[in-house]
Amino acid sequence: MISSWKYYASRLITGMLVLVIVVFILSTSFTYYEYERRRVDVRNEIRTELLLNSSVENKTYEERQEWRENKTRELRSRYGIEESFWELSVINTFNVFRGDLGRSRRLHTLERPVSFDVLDIILEVFPNTVLLYGVSAAVYLVLGLLWGLKSAQKSDEKGGKFLSIISMFSSSIPMWWLGMLFLLLFAFGLGWFPGSAIPFPRASGLEYYLGVLHRMVLPITTIVLTMFGARAFTTRNLINEVLTEDHIMAARAKGTPEKKVVYGHAFRTASPSLVSNAMRTFLLALPSLIITEAIFGWPGIGTLYYQAVVEVGDMPVILGLTFFNAVIYISVWLVSDIVSGFLDPRIKLGDNNQ
Repeated sequence: MISSWKYYASRLITGMLVLVIVVFILSTSFTYYEYERRRVDVRNEIRTELLLNSSVENKTYEERQEWRENKTRELRSRYGIEESFWELSVINTFNVFRGDLGRSRRLHTLERPVSFDVLDIILEVFPNTVLLYGVSAAVYLVLGLLWGLKSAQKSDEKGGKFLSIISMFSSSIPMWWLGMLFLLLFAFGLGWFPGSAIPFPRASGLEYYLGVLHRMVLPITTIVLTMFGARAFTTRNLINEVLTEDHIMAARAKGTPEKKVVYGHAFRTASPSLVSNAMRTFLLALPSLIITEAIFGWPGIGTLYYQAVVEVGDMPVILGLTFFNAVIYISVWLVSDIVSGFLDPRIKLGDNNQ
């Protein structure tokens, strides 16, 4: 029991330390960008006033220097750069952990009341991302798991080889390419689906949910078709590796049916690796998932990224989204380690013996 708590505590502390370091780096980047931009604004404003204000021009050199210093302090205070660059970096880091991600310059929430707060903007679209990827993940994980188990069960048959070929073909298709192909064919060609999920239907009740589901069909199909193959292929390889272990050979020698050997003994043994691999595969696919959202105009994190980077160049929103993604990455890695340790006690023991 003590070793278990040590394992979980060490993973949690490591995750928090990594998060603090990542947030500080992001805050430093944002602070440097804003700090330099505002310093330029201060210099330009002083230069403009020197050209337009004749009373300053008539002052002596010492009086002009004093005026410049006073004006610089005033403008630095107005623009929020009284502190040094590193002091502001630390302050911004603390603000991020308090939930203050700053204010957007152009983007805002779509729902009333309108807010330019970066956290409000992200939280407005984040549930849509969770909905799309949650449904997609549930489908491709179950489909990939069943496909991989069936492929492992029939690995020596023609059917098993066919399942393996389909799995490799699916995992090799770029998600963004398939998404654009589906748009051209089913949205712009046949007109079966909208070319963009935005806007959501202006309705309520069943009509609203059916409208959202109609907009989800193409992105979910794209994600599932490009993700389930990797899941199936990985599942097949992990199960086949377990099938060579001694306890599996012993079960087969006792006459245990092959279906029970694969779906019972082998699957239970491979479950820690399957869970951790599924979580890490999601992290590797996250950039493609973000691009897919932008392709289909799904009102989530990916589309917000596209708007902030390409359309308006909104740096506070870009850095807020980057922080959000960093939290997702670290959280998934942390959960993966904890779940793996829970499912396989050998991982915790090996970690504590190091």
